[in-house]
Amino acid sequence: MVAGAPDFDAETALHEGLAHHRAGRLSEARDCYDRVLAWHPTHPDALHFMGLIAQAGDDLARAEEFIGKAIAEAPDRPTFQFNLGVVLSQKGDVRGAIVCFQRASELDPTSVPAVYNLGLSLGRRGNGVAAEAAFRQALELDSTHAGVWAGLGAALSKQGRDEEAEEACRKALAIDPKNAEALTTLGNSLQRQGRLTAAEEAQRTAIEASPNYATAYYNLGNLLNRLWRSDEAIQCFRRAIELTPGYLDAEANHLLNLLYRTDQDEESLFLAHRTWAERFDAGAAASETFDNDRDPDRRLRVGYLSPDFRTHSCAYFIEPLFRAHDRRKVEVIGFSTVAAPDEKTAALRGLADGWHEVASLDDTEIGAKIRQERIDILVDLAGLTRGGRIRVFANRAAPVQVSWLGYPSTTGLWSMDAWITDAIADPSGEADRWHTEELVRLEGGFLCYAPPSGAPDIGPPPVQRNRYVTFGSFNNSLKMTTDVIAAWAAILNAVPDACLLLKSVMSGAPETRARIAAEFAAHGVEDGRLQFADWIAQEDQPMMLYHDVDIALDPFPYNGTTTTFEALWMGVPVISMAGVRHAGRVGCMILTRIGCTDLIANSTDEYVAKAAALAMDADKLADLRCNLRARLAGSSLMDERRFANELEAAYRRLWAANSA
Repeated sequence: MVAGAPDFDAETALHEGLAHHRAGRLSEARDCYDRVLAWHPTHPDALHFMGLIAQAGDDLARAEEFIGKAIAEAPDRPTFQFNLGVVLSQKGDVRGAIVCFQRASELDPTSVPAVYNLGLSLGRRGNGVAAEAAFRQALELDSTHAGVWAGLGAALSKQGRDEEAEEACRKALAIDPKNAEALTTLGNSLQRQGRLTAAEEAQRTAIEASPNYATAYYNLGNLLNRLWRSDEAIQCFRRAIELTPGYLDAEANHLLNLLYRTDQDEESLFLAHRTWAERFDAGAAASETFDNDRDPDRRLRVGYLSPDFRTHSCAYFIEPLFRAHDRRKVEVIGFSTVAAPDEKTAALRGLADGWHEVASLDDTEIGAKIRQERIDILVDLAGLTRGGRIRVFANRAAPVQVSWLGYPSTTGLWSMDAWITDAIADPSGEADRWHTEELVRLEGGFLCYAPPSGAPDIGPPPVQRNRYVTFGSFNNSLKMTTDVIAAWAAILNAVPDACLLLKSVMSGAPETRARIAAEFAAHGVEDGRLQFADWIAQEDQPMMLYHDVDIALDPFPYNGTTTTFEALWMGVPVISMAGVRHAGRVGCMILTRIGCTDLIANSTDEYVAKAAALAMDADKLADLRCNLRARLAGSSLMDERRFANELEAAYRRLWAANSA
C-alpha cells in the first residue's frame, strides 16, 4: 500500500471504475483501477479488471499479464480462471485455455460457460472424446443451451459418429434455428452420410444465418468439390479467406483447387503460393538459430513429419525409403500427426529409429518437440494437403527443411530449403523460377514404389471376355476437368464400342455422377458407356478392379501418381500427356523410367490418338498386360537402395552447405 494515503477508499474507487467499465468508458475505468493499484499494487479485482480492459483493446499479452497476477493473488476465483482461459484462447494458446477452463469448472461446478468453453477448447485440440464429455456435463447443467448441443454435435462429428452428430445438431436448431455452428456441423455430417443435397442446404442456411461465418464458407467449398463444382468451391474458399485472413485450411484447399485447373500457369500458381506464404517470411523463421553439431560428415538426424503414416497412398513410397535408409548415414525419426493409427502406422514405426506421436500438439508445440530432438533435416511429406502442418516449416523447426512426396508444387515458403524432384518431372531451367525451394533432382527418379502386400495377380485383358475395350481412371474426380472430359469423350467417340470406368470417393455420389454424365453427354457420349465404381476399402482388394480395365487414362494437368503405379503393377497401360509443370509431368516421369515413352502424348490430339490406337491393338494390349509389372519391378522406381542412396547424398550436400 502507498504510504500517506490511509483514508483512500479502494472499494469506492473500484465500484466507480466498474460503473465506467460497464458503460464502456474504459479510459475512466482504467484511471480508477490505476488509483486502486497505486494504493494496493496486488489488489486482485483491480488487476483482473485491468486485464479485461487490455483484452478489450486487443492487447492480449498485457491482458494475460494482469489476469495472471490476479490469479496469483486469488487462485480460487473461478471468474479469473475463466477470463484468463478466454484470453489464452484468443491468443491461440488452446492448451493453456483448457487448463484455465478446467480449473474454473472445478472451482464452480455449476458454471455452464466454463464447461462449455472447455468443450470448445478440447475440440480445437482435436480431442473429440474429451470434448464430448465436457459438453454432456454442460447439458446436465442446462439442456436448453443451443451452443452446447451444437458443440456436442461437433465433438461427435470429429469421432465419425455422424448420425448422433446430426441428432445433436437438430436439437440445437430446435432451440435456435439460426445457430450457424449447428447448421454447418449438420451439413458436414449429412455430407459424410452421402446426403449431399441436404448437406448443401444446411451449409447455405448457415451462411444466411451468419453471413460472415468463414467456417461455413469453407465447409460449403468442400461440399461443392465433392459435387464436382470446383468453380463455386474456389469462390467459397476465397470468401472464407477474406473473412478470416490466415485461414490455413481454406487457403490450402484453394491452392489445391488451382493446381487442377488448366487456366493456371506456372507464374500464376507461384504467385498464389507466395501470397499465402508472405506473412510467414518476416516471422520467427528469419531469426531462428540452432546449436546442432555442424560436423558435415557425422550421422544425420532426419525427421519425417506426416499425417499419412497410415494406410494411405503416400505410405507406398514412405515404407521402402524407411526400410532402405543406411543407418550408418542417417537416423530416421518419425513425427506422426495421424489421428487414428493403424497397422501401417505400426509397420512404419517399426522401421524408424525414433517415433513421436504429435497429433495432439499444435504447430508451435510440434516445432518445439522437433528442436528438442535436435533434428538436422526435417522432411515435410504433406505440404498443403489435408492434415499437413506447414506452419511448423514456416516457423523453421530444423536447420535444413525439405519438401517431398505429398504436395506437387512449391510451398511458397522461403524457409523451405529444398524440394526433392527429378529432371523429367521438373526439367532444369524454367521450373527453377517458380519455386522458393532449391530443386534437388535425383538421377533415378524422385519416387520409389512398394506395392501393397498381397496385391492381386494380373488378370487377362478384359477385352477378351467383353469384346470391347474398357478405359478407366481411378483418380480424384477434381482432376477430371472439363478439358479432360472433352479428351476422354473424343477417345470414346473414336472407339465406338468402348466404355469408361470411373472410380473415386466423389464419383460415388449420385449428384456427382449425374453432373459428370451430363458433361460427357454434351460431347455425344451416352450415359450407358460410363461405368461408376464406389470407393473400395483396402481389405476388399481395390486393385482387383484393374481386372476390369484395359487402358488407364491419366488426367491432366494434374496427373495421377499412386493410381498410375497401381495400374502398371496390375498390367494396365497408362496413356499420359506431358504437361509443363510438376503435377502434369509425373506420368511422363513414370512411363519414361519403365521404357514406355510410346504411351506419352505431347498434345491433346496425340493423347486421343494414342489411346484410340492402343485400343485397336489387341496384341500390344496383351503384351503390355504380361510385361508391365516386370518392367516396373526392374526399373529405378522400385530400387529401394538406389533411391535411399541418392536421397541420402542429397541430404548430405544440403547439410554441408548449411554447415559451411
